[in-house]
Amino acid sequence: TSWISLPWTVPYYDLKEYFGEKIALYNVFVGHYSMWLIIPAVVGFIFQMVVWGTLNFSSPVLPFFSLMITSWGMAMLEHWKRQNAKVSLNWGTTDFEAKELDRPEFFGSQIRSFIDGSD
Repeated sequence: TSWISLPWTVPYYDLKEYFGEKIALYNVFVGHYSMWLIIPAVVGFIFQMVVWGTLNFSSPVLPFFSLMITSWGMAMLEHWKRQNAKVSLNWGTTDFEAKELDRPEFFGSQIRSFIDGSD
């Protein structure tokens, strides 16, 4: 297998099995973000060519680009919420933190708190 792959061809399930859910979910987000960055890159390149072509660095297209970036950011985050929920549901990690013990391998005795004296 290759270490280099496009964001839509990464074997996320294999990453989950090898590294765990947290690392795999981070990689899912990076792939999602990388794919969504194509849109502002193409639009930004076109707008930059307009600015350079007119030599007007206060070009009237710049406010439209800022509105496009704002809309893009909201759409990307809303789509990520759906993608995150879908991946969490497929991997069975929707209530993962609520069910998992903090450190299940730790066995120790309880002592009085040095800060406030509570047990």
